[in-house]
Amino acid sequence: MFIKRRESRLKSSLPSLPSLSSLPSMSHASLSSPSPPLPPIITALSDEDEDLFFASSEWKSMDEKSNIKSRSKNRDDESASESSAISSYENKMKELSSQLSQVIQQMSREDNLGSAEQTSDGAYEFVSTITLIEDDGKRILVDTGLGTDINGRRSILEGLLTHGITPPAIDIVITTHGHPDHFGTHDYPDAIHFSSFYIHHKTRFNLSSLFDRDWHTVTKNVALFKASGHTSNDIAVFVDNEQKMGRTVISGDIYMREEDQLHPMMWVPLAADEQQQREARRTIACWTDWIIPGQGPPFRVGNKRKMAFQCSNKH
Repeated sequence: MFIKRRESRLKSSLPSLPSLSSLPSMSHASLSSPSPPLPPIITALSDEDEDLFFASSEWKSMDEKSNIKSRSKNRDDESASESSAISSYENKMKELSSQLSQVIQQMSREDNLGSAEQTSDGAYEFVSTITLIEDDGKRILVDTGLGTDINGRRSILEGLLTHGITPPAIDIVITTHGHPDHFGTHDYPDAIHFSSFYIHHKTRFNLSSLFDRDWHTVTKNVALFKASGHTSNDIAVFVDNEQKMGRTVISGDIYMREEDQLHPMMWVPLAADEQQQREARRTIACWTDWIIPGQGPPFRVGNKRKMAFQCSNKH
């Protein structure tokens, strides 16, 4: 996907939005199948328990055989209780797997535009949105796909080459959030990287700066906005004054694709914080004219959608 700025000095042969080519990143991901049954837990009696028995006038002392039978019954009861708990756990895992399958199956796949397609039982092929921006003399790449997918890595490089760009020519790399299908192929040695602390957690980086605010300006017409909800710390990329699309937001997975506006089940089950994501979706929709979602083609934000969000003139 390529955004051409008014201010850029690109040759006229380069395409511009909205009729632009995507830079797809093919990745394979598998929904985890239900966990295998856990072994039953056997609780051994302590030494003190070995000699316990009733010795009152109302109860007769049990002989050794009777005591063994009693302990055996207790073990059977414990085993039955453990089996019931394991069965309940497995049922919950099956239900969760089924729900995730339903969510993904609603995402109809379109070549080079992002989405998902089931390739085998429990396995899906994903295409994440990758966007190239040129503004203020800087080449900016937003999201980089899954690093373990060799075909996806090749597709990104080939897509860049169609615009006469090699990895060392990328000035800035922005990662919308810390999921592996969005930050895998960071093969850009001379780039400045922008990402959230979600990626930094327990990982050592040579950080040049830290920004603890909701907005950060990257170039003249490109800014970063804190838009949490899908994860604990998502980043949306706001692009102003685009040549054909006006205000444009690259949303990451805050918006999965256009269809998730009518089908909340496409994003709600995947949200780390549903309320935060709803607020982020509203902020994005009220500010922008076009949205480039995390898993699909760009779509226009019409007046009806803005009215539904009760957007004010301040946005």
